[in-house]
Amino acid sequence: MEIKGIAGTLLAGGRIAARLRDWTIEHLETGSVIRAAVEPVIPFWLEHSSHFDVVLQVGSRTWRWRRIEVLIDQGRMKAQVEGNPEVRSGA
Repeated sequence: MEIKGIAGTLLAGGRIAARLRDWTIEHLETGSVIRAAVEPVIPFWLEHSSHFDVVLQVGSRTWRWRRIEVLIDQGRMKAQVEGNPEVRSGA
């Protein structure tokens, strides 16, 4: 199964490091893989953080995975996540 969305963020220590665009989540037996286009907001945080919070807009909700290792290459992000995200309703 695959879920698609258009907006999200990468947080480094609570700071916005990058905006995520055109993301997908592919569910596998071993977890899920998130892929997205990355638009750096503060490149320093992308280069100097080892773990990020991945926050995705899913309809009127946000899905958040904490302290995830991500691979960023040529403007694209890939992250392997396990378990369910924290889900919050929008205002």
